Amino acid sequence: KIDGPTFGDRFTDVEYVRRPGAYALITNSLGELALVGELSRFFFPGGGSESGESLEQTLIRELKEELAWEVIVGDVLGTAIQYIVADGGIHYELRPTYFLATQIGSLDDTAQNSPIWRSPYSASQILHR
Repeated sequence: KIDGPTFGDRFTDVEYVRRPGAYALITNSLGELALVGELSRFFFPGGGSESGESLEQTLIRELKEELAWEVIVGDVLGTAIQYIVADGGIHYELRPTYFLATQIGSLDDTAQNSPIWRSPYSASQILHR
């Protein structure tokens, strides 16, 4: 069940590919949130689930890939639906679930990104929707 907001427009004459995903809200000692991205497109770390993967498994895998972090996945904070059209004209119904998470370690230097730390207010102004 989705208990959160819906973003984007859902067209009745379009077939959508449903894509669950998991995203982390991780804070540092200053209370800043970890974001990933570049230029004007910033996101919470995380991503789409692979076939047969739980949301918790998705989040652990994505944080290893994106930031080379080991994390403990905490409580679910909320869910949403977002309708988008990707490159190639594929229509997606994204179903992100947002979790609290705690970084417990760093792996090697294979991270795809470095975290960008922002206050909750600053993050709310630059997060891509």
